[in-house]
Amino acid sequence: MKRFLLSVTSLLLLIAAPVLLAEDMYSSGFYSRGPAATDYLDRDDALMSPEYLAISPKWALVPRLTLTASYESNPTLNAEAAGREDATTMYLVPGLLLMYGRRHHNHLYLDSGLIIPLHSETDGISEKTSFMVAAGGVFLTGRSRFHGRLGYRRIENVDTLVGARIVRDDYLGDVAVERRVSRKTSLGAVANVGRFEFDNDAYTDYWRYYAAGRMYYRVFPRSDMFLQAGAGRDRLDGDARFQGDADFYDVSLGFRGQQSPKTSLGGTVGYRWREARYDQGRDVENYIASLHASTTPFGFTRFRGELRTDIRPAVASRGFTTVDQRGTLGASRRIMTERLRGQIAFFAGQVDYYGSRDQSAATDDQAEVIYDNRRDEYWGYSLGLDWWAQYNFSFGISYSYFENNGARNASRDIRDLTSYDNGRWGIRASWNY
Repeated sequence: MKRFLLSVTSLLLLIAAPVLLAEDMYSSGFYSRGPAATDYLDRDDALMSPEYLAISPKWALVPRLTLTASYESNPTLNAEAAGREDATTMYLVPGLLLMYGRRHHNHLYLDSGLIIPLHSETDGISEKTSFMVAAGGVFLTGRSRFHGRLGYRRIENVDTLVGARIVRDDYLGDVAVERRVSRKTSLGAVANVGRFEFDNDAYTDYWRYYAAGRMYYRVFPRSDMFLQAGAGRDRLDGDARFQGDADFYDVSLGFRGQQSPKTSLGGTVGYRWREARYDQGRDVENYIASLHASTTPFGFTRFRGELRTDIRPAVASRGFTTVDQRGTLGASRRIMTERLRGQIAFFAGQVDYYGSRDQSAATDDQAEVIYDNRRDEYWGYSLGLDWWAQYNFSFGISYSYFENNGARNASRDIRDLTSYDNGRWGIRASWNY
């Protein structure tokens, strides 16, 4: 019962191959590079070019297949007092990408993937198949650009909102439009909607709606900066007076593109106000970020940094809001030969809880563990090594560790109840990874 009250951790611990955070968190765990997998159509890159079926000059079909095995300590994130167990798991992860057009021009794509459990040694890990499908495209004219995507994902992972291993269903839709109004200036708008459902009744399903306007300004020949202002709403299932529905507003500064041949910076950083729609809950404001940077100053080592901060409903504790702040630093490089590549990453962050509980529905234990101004602190690291035996076949080994120090401003008993660690060894073999 206590497990669903634990705070956030990272998807890094569930991925056996490359240890750096994926830019598209929607497809993390499905070993997909998305439309970027079709860049072989425009360049000759023997190492990263996938095996593909050229249906016609404009069509491409890119299959992929990965086999993973892992040994994981404490896969269900139990605290010491709640009991712990280890687990060995095996998964088969096939996928298929269909593309029409070129990624940097007009195109349509359909990406799909499965995570099929082959073996597990604990009841804490589901034996259900996870799957993902996403369809999208880009339409360009002389001065305008339109992007759209629809997606569905069912996956078991260590959820960053709940802090426990759960099975969830995510539905996603997003669109973006842009119109160039001068040589260096463009105007645009973005909108997205998400539906998040959990297989455990202890968690609250919810909708998120968001829309924003943007003004772009060309700073370098291949990169822009932009100002964004937006508004959205979180609508939780159940009686809205007690579930924590809220409106939110934000202003942020963004970057996109390649600032120099060796350096790129992308994403947004800004400030958000979240206002409870009813008397229940608490208004929250904090900076937000989804910012990533990469550079290769010496030609061999690629350094990467990432800053992510988000404000979300605490779906395991109605009436509460969580603010998750996480930073990541990583590096990857070839080792002696182009076919052998190593990666290392370190991340750290904290989660703050804000709000008040409908006491008529709270147990004494819940009221003690989740409270206003609770703070969890976490950190971890990951190491990986990949060997490209052929241009379309690779092997990988990785290790990741995560430690959560829960309720740092509570009593020792509560800290012990909400603190845990997790370690994971993983190996994989991939075709067209």
